[in-house]
Amino acid sequence: MCVSGIGTGDRKESGFTLIELLVVIAIIAIIGAVAAPKLLGVMEHGRVAGTAQSMDAVDKAIKMYGIQHDGSYPQVGDPGARVAAKGALEPFLAEQLETMNLEDAWGNSLYYGCDGINYTLRSYGKNKVADPATGAITDNDFNADIIIVNGGKVQWPK
Repeated sequence: MCVSGIGTGDRKESGFTLIELLVVIAIIAIIGAVAAPKLLGVMEHGRVAGTAQSMDAVDKAIKMYGIQHDGSYPQVGDPGARVAAKGALEPFLAEQLETMNLEDAWGNSLYYGCDGINYTLRSYGKNKVADPATGAITDNDFNADIIIVNGGKVQWPK
């Protein structure tokens, strides 16, 4: 006498079929395709925010220099000169710049120009190209320049 199929060869194999595995892989691929662009966008927003913070710190150091020197800022060319800040500001702001970064979050130099009275601090953004100042940066315009003129934020991320 045989009890409930033991020893009769009616054993059912457990596991996934090929179709089930393919369905799971397809679902994972779809989720990855949807999530990857969002993740990249979040990373770029982080770079814009990091650059904005670095520029704000450098701007405060320039303002402090102006306070200490009767309203005169570190003179390098003119406000439109766009000289790499790393070489231009170091002789003037050596103490303050020890803890500051004169590069944007994409690894490019910040740019500075000043005639002694008016100054501009600028990041060329992700594309490393000087773009015209439009005043507003849309949420996903990572190529737009970030610009400070005389301590005022002319073009700045939201």
